Amino acid sequence: MRQRRTKQREVIVSVLETAGRPLTRNELWEAARERLPTIGFATVSRAVNALEEERYLVRLQYPGQPVRYEKNTSEEHPHFICNHCNRIFDLDCPMPAVAAPNLDGITITGHEVLFFGTCKTCG
Repeated sequence: MRQRRTKQREVIVSVLETAGRPLTRNELWEAARERLPTIGFATVSRAVNALEEERYLVRLQYPGQPVRYEKNTSEEHPHFICNHCNRIFDLDCPMPAVAAPNLDGITITGHEVLFFGTCKTCG
């Protein structure tokens, strides 16, 4: 049983590492089933929860979008969302410089840059 869970986890991690973009749980499950047809959605969800708890994954949440997950990296990077297919992509470029406002009583601890447009597939 333990060996089976290890194989399932390896498949999930492999999908995340090769996806090239943040994935929803459902997208992750569909891609994992291509490699391991017997894997269930509940198994993927448990693995995502564990990987997030271990800080291997980070959660991306944008208004009006499903929660997506990507591998945790030390490098900040902007994201792109396609207005047609609603997929989100990592952009392989440095974060644009953003001047944070100096507001009384507010401590800013980070920022997110999100570009919108049309992806190559929908283009």
